[in-house]
Amino acid sequence: MAQLADPRQAAYTNPNLDLLDGPFSTLPPFAEVKEQVALLSRLRRSQQVPSTEECKRLFAKLLRFCLLVEVFDVPDYMLEDIAFISEMFIRAAYEGPQGIWADGVPGKRGRLYETTLELRMKRIVWLIMEPVNRPLEALEEVELHIKEFDQVLEHDDSPYCDTPWVPGLYIYSRYGDVLVLANKFGPDTHTVLQNILVACCYPCNIAAPSADSTRATAHMHLALLGQISGDKGDEHKRHVEAAARYFRKHRTGTLHASNLYLQRPDQPIHPVYVALGEEWFTNRPSKKDDKHPGKFCTYCDKPEMQTTLLQCARCKWVYYCSKECQKGDWKAHKDTCKTYTEDQQVVEQVRKSLGPQVAIRVADYNRWCYSSHYTNSEALIHALGLRQDPNRGHTHIVVREVECVSGPRPADFRDRIRVTKCSVFKMKDVAGDLAKIVGSSKTPKAYYESMQRMVEEVSQEGGDGKPLPGAPPLPFRRLALMYFTFLRGGVFSTSSLQTNHVPEHYVRALKYEPDWREFVNGSGPPPMPFVLPNGPQDAEHIF
Repeated sequence: MAQLADPRQAAYTNPNLDLLDGPFSTLPPFAEVKEQVALLSRLRRSQQVPSTEECKRLFAKLLRFCLLVEVFDVPDYMLEDIAFISEMFIRAAYEGPQGIWADGVPGKRGRLYETTLELRMKRIVWLIMEPVNRPLEALEEVELHIKEFDQVLEHDDSPYCDTPWVPGLYIYSRYGDVLVLANKFGPDTHTVLQNILVACCYPCNIAAPSADSTRATAHMHLALLGQISGDKGDEHKRHVEAAARYFRKHRTGTLHASNLYLQRPDQPIHPVYVALGEEWFTNRPSKKDDKHPGKFCTYCDKPEMQTTLLQCARCKWVYYCSKECQKGDWKAHKDTCKTYTEDQQVVEQVRKSLGPQVAIRVADYNRWCYSSHYTNSEALIHALGLRQDPNRGHTHIVVREVECVSGPRPADFRDRIRVTKCSVFKMKDVAGDLAKIVGSSKTPKAYYESMQRMVEEVSQEGGDGKPLPGAPPLPFRRLALMYFTFLRGGVFSTSSLQTNHVPEHYVRALKYEPDWREFVNGSGPPPMPFVLPNGPQDAEHIF
């Protein structure tokens, strides 16, 4: 279960890339990539290091893989070989008759320059990742690219020749990262990081998707520099607070950065690490993270730090950044929106018929079901095995039984509901049982088909992973979650079949937690298996 799904193609591919094996625009089959990596690994172990020309001939598919793959999707066991072969491809570009420049003119960009740039930027990331961990080598790559970028600005007669970090924010932000990883804590590094903060405020950068994370990372690095230099005044405090605030609101999205920069054995204890607290670094979100999660546009995933978010006026559970996003998401949201609204009406009906105490418990159940917390998010991702098979949300469902806790009503709403039973099943195996539980008159086949439609609508794609016909373009791939919750109570019982979606990049950033059951009830006992009347097999570990 620790295995990761096959690497994805990067969301954006530069159309000017020069692919040595032809103008292909898609990743080669991963099985073929693994074969070429295995061959390269054998050659390197036997010290038969291929020349650049041999690399171009033997490993053309690896070039296409390096250029087109999502940079963080390369498996750990491949990183050393991928870092090596990307260096060989870069070297081959420089050995050409005109070098990397168009027409041999320094600073004149062309397809080979764009290709070399793409390889170099990815190689820098691979060099600083934990299995490789060669920041000094990465620093050489960054500084060489900055030198070439200066040549481009000079050739283009750019107004930013004296402030190259403004148009080159991405490469300079990577420069700051590598300087800190290489333990370069002098005044030059401080200047680079301050320039990054300035560049983030320019109109050409302020609306960039990565502007907030770039700014927070610069604050994080400056906080460490202040700690090391002993300068712990108001400015140092501002850097610590700015970084910690961003990390708390974007916990899953910043786990990679926090593990890479905040817990390095060759550096002092990071002040941002201290500010976040040790609990923040466990895989499970802390109660503070659950209680104050960062809000995002449900459709485009834009965070509240970049835009103003408005609630759906009807259900008041989801958020959108614009009318366009709300309209684009309506097909997926409309059934859930209706359910939210109806459940609120049920609470009032229960209040009138069964009294306020029962109504309070039903309201607690509704809030627990529809709120974002570990049991409704990370636990479902782990249970369904989405990190290993992103399409599993189209075929599998989490079925759970819950109860309202007895005794005094806990202050935290998550502690008012306890999961007593929980299992993972194939949808087709349990459709009949679930139809009976909810009192549906549908046949098992018809109920299964309705489950499939719900999943397709929320993910906007079919079971083959391809977008539905006529589906609006999405900024990221949605992975479906389907879960059935049955509330067993003394005087009131109810159930709900729910679907939700999570961005694929969120799932891939989440480290698999095999003992997720131990944490769904906080400090309470883990749930028992859910046994259904027809005896379907628990399919959590069957792939």
